[in-house]
Amino acid sequence: METLFYSLLAIALLQTVVIIQGITSSKQNKGDVTSDQNEDAVLAILSNYTNIETKLRPYHGGRAVEIACQIYVAGFGSINEVNMDYSISIFLRQRWHDPRLEFSADLGEYLTLGAQSVSSMWIPAIFFPNEKAASFHDITVPNKVMRIYPNGTVQYSVR
Repeated sequence: METLFYSLLAIALLQTVVIIQGITSSKQNKGDVTSDQNEDAVLAILSNYTNIETKLRPYHGGRAVEIACQIYVAGFGSINEVNMDYSISIFLRQRWHDPRLEFSADLGEYLTLGAQSVSSMWIPAIFFPNEKAASFHDITVPNKVMRIYPNGTVQYSVR
C-alpha cells in the first residue's frame, strides 16, 4: 500500500514538472526572437548608442528619469547582535524608459542583453542608507540581465 502511494506521488510530481516546463518554455518562446536575431538587433541598437551616451542618463539635461525598483529577499544570512548587523541575499530589479533604445516590435517582445552588453549601458545608481557593505553575486558569471522592450522600457535585474 505504501509503495503504491509513493509511486502515485512520484508520477504526480513528474507530471507537475512536465507541465511547469511546458508553461515556462511557451512563455519564453512567445514573441521571443532567436539568439542570432537577438544579438544582431542588440548590436544595431548599441551601435547608435555612443560611448558618451552610455554615461549619460536618458533625457540628459531635461526631465528626471523615473525608476521603479523591486527587491526580492532570497534569504537571510548571519545575524550579528554584537555588531548590530546582518546579511541578506536579494534580487534587485529596476525599470525605466530610455527613448534612445526604442526598436521595431517586429524583432520580438523584448531583446535580452547579457552581462557583457549590460556593462556598456547606462544603469541607475542605487543607494541603501546605513549599508555597511555590499557585493554583487558573480561567482561563476555576473548575475545581471537586461531586457529592452520595443517602446524603450528597460528592465535590469541583478543579484
